[in-house]
Order: sequence, then structure tokens, then C-alpha cells
Amino acid sequence: MDAKRIGECISKMRKERNMSQMQLADRLHVTEKAVSKWECGNGIPDIDNIGKLAEVFDISIEELLTGGEKEKREDISREQTLQSICDAQIMQLQESGAPLIHSYEDLVVYSSQLSDPLINRLAGELTDTITQFEEILYLLDHFTQETLQKLCLYHKDKIRADTDLSLLLGRINDASFSVLCECRDS
Repeated sequence: MDAKRIGECISKMRKERNMSQMQLADRLHVTEKAVSKWECGNGIPDIDNIGKLAEVFDISIEELLTGGEKEKREDISREQTLQSICDAQIMQLQESGAPLIHSYEDLVVYSSQLSDPLINRLAGELTDTITQFEEILYLLDHFTQETLQKLCLYHKDKIRADTDLSLLLGRINDASFSVLCECRDS
């Protein structure tokens, strides 16, 4: 999602309707500074305001997010668009110093709202917050093979004797699986 493109669209649509930034801000119940930030491409509106902007400008959310032009590809659905917004906003929070997700446990809690690529990225950043090997298995279906292998090998010393490693068969390479089995046996 391109914040610059969205900002240009908001600015263009606002000007076409002879609205000032203050007038648009008043309609959305936000500050003029927020509208300015969006138009400069320094941030994106939250999900609620994207919907409100689309209503004010009488365009679809997809048109707003693609710069005011109907997307020619039909594979972008409303769900994918909302997921992109959610991912972008979570990353803004993570990078702003006021993160929503502080630990791997938080990642598990919010995983139903996140895309798999974002889960993989955050899992890599939160590796040190995993306290038990079994926690890795909670998000097993969301991980790429590379992320899963890194997590498993990093935390191999936390494997308990009763850990069911069969869940990892076919999900990590044979060499990594062998290493994990040896750690469990020792």
C-alpha cells in the first residue's frame, strides 16, 4: 500500500470538491494536521477513516487506496485491502516506539488479524521472547519453512523430552529435524 499515492488521491479529491483541509478534517472528526499528514504521504488513515473518506468522496475504498483509479486487476479484494491497512498500521505502531506487539505471546494473540508475511517478520523480531519451545508450534501454519527452521534451531535447547516433533515433519529440512531430535533425546 502506497501512502504517497493515497495521500495524492485524498488531496485531489478534496480539491475537486473545493474543500479545505480543515473542512475535510471536521467531516471526519480528525485534526487538520492528520489530513495534512495523509496528503503528504507521511501516514495513512485508519480503517474507519478510510471508509469515511470513501463516503465523503463517493468512491470505493479500493479506488481511494489505488489513487482514485479503479484497479484493473480483479484479484484485489476488500479483505486483502483491509489486511494491508491492518498490517501497515501495526508496523507503524511497532516502529513508532509504542508497539502493539511486545512479545511472541502478543503475536499469537493478534495472529488472526495479521497476514502471514507480517507474522513471519514479527516472529523474527520477537525470537528472544519465546520462553518454551512449544510456543513455536502455536503459529506453525503461518510460518515459512525458513522462519520455522530459524525459530526451532534458535530454541532447540528448550525442547522437552515429551515435545511432539512430528508436527515439524515436512515443514523443516531433514538436517534441522535431526538436530532437534538429538536435542530432545539428550
